[in-house]
Amino acid sequence: MKKLFFLYVFLFMSMQISAQLVIVQTGNVGSSSSVFLNDWGVEDTGDYIFIFKPENTEPEVFSYQGLDQPAFMQEVNVVLNSIISQGYKLIHATTELTVGGPFGYHTYYLAVP
Repeated sequence: MKKLFFLYVFLFMSMQISAQLVIVQTGNVGSSSSVFLNDWGVEDTGDYIFIFKPENTEPEVFSYQGLDQPAFMQEVNVVLNSIISQGYKLIHATTELTVGGPFGYHTYYLAVP
């Protein structure tokens, strides 16, 4: 009986666990725009931030037109800090430097510890 109880508790707890990963991706659409940015209807040139949350099927898209790179990176910092303030931790960050000059594309992975 005790084993059955623990099995039910384990099953209940495993059903309560859901994906707790947020992915933030930044990119720049120039004259030769990237395919992955156009997948979500991005047509204007400029800098973009995409936020992929577990409860959404489509990313949240934020457009920043006419910002220089330091100002755009400050906006990225604001977005990341707002997610971190919700209890997420930055677990990994990647940078693709071959596209878009020295800043390229950035991908940030945040998870609940």
